[in-house]
Amino acid sequence: MQRLGHIGELSRDLSAKYFAVKAEPDPGILEKINKLDDFSQNRFRCIFNPQHARTTLTPYSILELEIKSGRDLLDREFRLLRAYDITADAFVEVWVDDHKLDNCATKTAYGKHNPVWDYSCQVEVHAPQSMLRLQVVDDVRGGSKTDIGFVELAIGDIPFDTDIEGWFELRFQENMVRTSAIRYRKHCKEREEAITDQATKHVAAVKKEQEDLAAASVEQSVKLAEEGQLDKPIEKFATQKEQAATPLSACLHSTADTANELGLETIGKTFKGGATTKTKNNAGELHIRIRLKQVVSWSDAMFAHAVLPEPPTDKGGGFEARVVPEALDFQICWEELWDFKAKFLDDAVFCIMYWGKYLVLWRSSILSFGHLVGFLMVCWFTFTFWAILPFLAAVDIVVNYFESVRLPMTRGGYNAPFTDAGFAWTAAWRSTAEMHRFLLRFVHVDMKYMVVDEPSLRAFAALCFRDGVPTLSVEDLRVLLSSKEFVRPNEKEQKPLAADEPVWVDGKQRAKVVKAGPGKDQVTVRYEKFESGVADDLTPHVLDSLRVSRRYADIGVPHFAIQTAFRWSIRSKVPGMMKLKEKMHPPVRMITNLLIWKNCRNTLGLVVMLLLVSALFSTAAVLYLMGKVSDVGRWEESLEVIVLVIRHIDNVAIMFAAVVICLTQSWWFYGFRSVLRIIGSLGNRRQAPKNWAFFKPEHVQTNQRRTD
Repeated sequence: MQRLGHIGELSRDLSAKYFAVKAEPDPGILEKINKLDDFSQNRFRCIFNPQHARTTLTPYSILELEIKSGRDLLDREFRLLRAYDITADAFVEVWVDDHKLDNCATKTAYGKHNPVWDYSCQVEVHAPQSMLRLQVVDDVRGGSKTDIGFVELAIGDIPFDTDIEGWFELRFQENMVRTSAIRYRKHCKEREEAITDQATKHVAAVKKEQEDLAAASVEQSVKLAEEGQLDKPIEKFATQKEQAATPLSACLHSTADTANELGLETIGKTFKGGATTKTKNNAGELHIRIRLKQVVSWSDAMFAHAVLPEPPTDKGGGFEARVVPEALDFQICWEELWDFKAKFLDDAVFCIMYWGKYLVLWRSSILSFGHLVGFLMVCWFTFTFWAILPFLAAVDIVVNYFESVRLPMTRGGYNAPFTDAGFAWTAAWRSTAEMHRFLLRFVHVDMKYMVVDEPSLRAFAALCFRDGVPTLSVEDLRVLLSSKEFVRPNEKEQKPLAADEPVWVDGKQRAKVVKAGPGKDQVTVRYEKFESGVADDLTPHVLDSLRVSRRYADIGVPHFAIQTAFRWSIRSKVPGMMKLKEKMHPPVRMITNLLIWKNCRNTLGLVVMLLLVSALFSTAAVLYLMGKVSDVGRWEESLEVIVLVIRHIDNVAIMFAAVVICLTQSWWFYGFRSVLRIIGSLGNRRQAPKNWAFFKPEHVQTNQRRTD
């Protein structure tokens, strides 16, 4: 029995340890946590910790809200099985700063177009710029709740101790986009009736534009994409809503919609013609009375202006993507990717990579030694940074002026041209990996072949150079590779080029074939775009056929076998890619032209400026090191100040940035900003309801347009 009792106690202990029920918290603790501190006694909290003050202090004002009634509320959408039940069962929720108040909501008025609630509540206001939203909800019996419409008010615009009573227009729920502040400003300028009327016309025009855009040709699509027209979003609007006037009309509408979905348009028109409808330009109206009361003294209320409401929730939406033309398919996407590679990787990134590699490998002892000494000097004497760095940059730019020096420094397996010179520049790296990269490109692009055995190609690459010098010419390389078993012809590329076929010239410039010939190994092309160094696209050019390759996206899967959603996703990325390329290309091209002396005047000016900066800082460094600065004479004192400023200008800049970052996070800086916010609020005027376009006094009626 004792053993059984021990087992029972052990079982109870384990149950208490692993299956214990959570204990209810002490009411005293809950009351202590939820208790708000008195605003007047803790008003300085608004200055030094405004975010904490918003949640821990008692309100500085109270908004008395009375929701009396509604009229002409929006009906439910047509439903075939519930067409008889079209009138909303509406109630109103109260939201402050995108947070629903649990203790402020009317009862549900079942089946009423013009419900009467006569509900009153008080809303605590902790931040003067808070946003109040009245949300009308349809409490669908046996279903989920559906939002009907809403109206928003800025509490900062409501005058104190003034009764405001009248009809507030409800916006369509589709206009619940962006932030509450943006929605409120728009509704203050125009009533929903005017907005939806304009939106109906706007949507019709956009629909026509989208239809034209969907049928655009490739040339038109590319032009629109580069101009940024395809990724410019379309602003969404809630348009007029057509609703049934009676349950019978709703039933006819539902039947007509179902018939249209089944393709029975004639039957649909017949049923729709017998229905009586009404056109609504808003979601209805609410009859409301509000009064804002200040519950603290005027001087204490000034502190409340330092408190900001919670950041508004961005509902997103409001915009939709434009139709992407069908012509922008995998072909265009592939070409844009290839063009991006040619312009940014080959012409910029790879050049910089090879330039750094050239110095690290000591391909030029003079340049590498100079950069190493400069680096060591900067590390040992940090004040020489601005003296040495501009000087080295100027030297590098001057070296770039000589093409015979620049090209071997910036060309390798990734970007060397398929010429004897490009082959020699690749061999000069004395690297089998670089030669292998060159041969891969050479086989695919120049020879129009495919590599079937890459290890064999790598072994062959090691035999193509000795001591940094090629062992054969490019022509001999082409003949020798064509006889090897590790490559084979690409059947797609071996076919004769047809007229109007899109091609790449030198793997970079887009063109179209005019005709084959006139020579045996020649082809006549017309460039699609005008670029620097390329003649106008109206002028045909005769080129060696080896410089021309087909443009196609070899994805290996037939287009019809790819899901429509995936195809749409691919096409939708093209406009953004085009715009990114067009934005990045000008600055990259400008920097490249500057470094390779395309515009000698600009590059020379940059070199002179760098040398002047280097000379200025070098003078300061030399004077400091030689001890020329003394305490005798005014000139020496002024010179000492100049030298110290120049020598420490980079340290001062870094120190200034660090001080700014540190100070802006301090508690007293928050207080300083709070004081500025209070001063700025002194000029704010509470102009409601004069600035409310959505408000009409009680005696003004709003007429809804009806059509039969």
